[in-house]
Amino acid sequence: MREGVYTVDPLSPLQRHYLFGFAIFGIVQPYLPLILSDIGLNDAQIGMMMAMFGVSIFVSPPVLGAMADLHVQPRTILAGIFLGIGLSFVLLLGASAFLLAALATGLLAICVTPAMTVSDALHFRIQHERASGVAEVPFHHIRVMGAYGFVMPSLIVPVLMMGEGATLSRTLYFGIVLAVVTLVNLQAVPRVRHERQEGGLAKFPTWTALQKLLSPGARWYCLAMLLFSLSMSGYFTFYPLHLQQLGVEARWVGMIASFGVLPEIVFTHYYGWIERRIGLKAIVVIGALAMCARLLLLYSVPEVWAAILSQVFHGPAIMLIVVVAPVYLNRLAGVSDRTSMMGVFAPMVYGIGRTFGPWIAGSISGGDYARVFLLGVCLTLCSALLLLVTFREPVNRPVGEPVPEALR
Repeated sequence: MREGVYTVDPLSPLQRHYLFGFAIFGIVQPYLPLILSDIGLNDAQIGMMMAMFGVSIFVSPPVLGAMADLHVQPRTILAGIFLGIGLSFVLLLGASAFLLAALATGLLAICVTPAMTVSDALHFRIQHERASGVAEVPFHHIRVMGAYGFVMPSLIVPVLMMGEGATLSRTLYFGIVLAVVTLVNLQAVPRVRHERQEGGLAKFPTWTALQKLLSPGARWYCLAMLLFSLSMSGYFTFYPLHLQQLGVEARWVGMIASFGVLPEIVFTHYYGWIERRIGLKAIVVIGALAMCARLLLLYSVPEVWAAILSQVFHGPAIMLIVVVAPVYLNRLAGVSDRTSMMGVFAPMVYGIGRTFGPWIAGSISGGDYARVFLLGVCLTLCSALLLLVTFREPVNRPVGEPVPEALR
């Protein structure tokens, strides 16, 4: 049997990869700011730390994306990623000052940022290489396992926090276990074929991906998603601290943050049905408006019940990042630049957003997180208007066909 061609469904290990690997995101997003706060960092320093995730996007996803498209097996790259994540958690366990915390967070950022792009692209590559007669598994059916994984820490961490003297450092031990399980599971993830690249820079996957993303049909989408990312990054950084400021105990922060994953699971599972009914443009506009409504509620009503209620908007909002963006980019990509397409999009959009979003939010907050949410309202409203006016739905074309004229 040729490498990369499968006679059985190869996606079960990938589903497990999303379940356990993406559970780590359920630790990083809700708990990392709180862990850094426990170490003794102030808001500005925490914002700086979280901005590392944005800085790393300029390096890790495009470099690893090109490697995955050219000659390195994606599962090997993912193994290195999750090994680094486990090591960063070990370093955070020993951090008691700014310097070691910065080193650990920097390593974590370098490893976490390309995990989603490499994983998503791997799914589409496996689908392209599946054997004749093997049914295609829609991306959202695989990606929903990541949503289940994200919820996992919110259910386990409160148990870990029971007992006198319990600290959030216990979440790091749980993260180390998840990293090890993910590493073991990666041995069962299928290998893929690599096509020989010829033609120099003009055919280099990073360059071809950049050209497509800067085409008239795609550049406005990238700009709108950049505004959305700026808002989302500031929100993710300071929402846990906002909950603490409202009097919520640290052990419940993750569970509250994960309430939003319930509508995310519903929206992700039924994504195919939703797109067939209302189209991709309606999905992206509604998603941006949902994020705007969420932030407006947080700004207007500084109460615990409002912070919890705001999570109902999470489903349509997060779909723009975890489902719509990979689907859009996959339809825009060719056979040889699929991972690079997602790897280049990441720094263009998420890199700038995650670098400047937390930094700006931390600079203006001064302990008043309403300012962060108001800034987010303005950014997401602009994003929604831009998507409404400029978004073009890409044609769902077979892999390898030329980019449609409408997207050039």
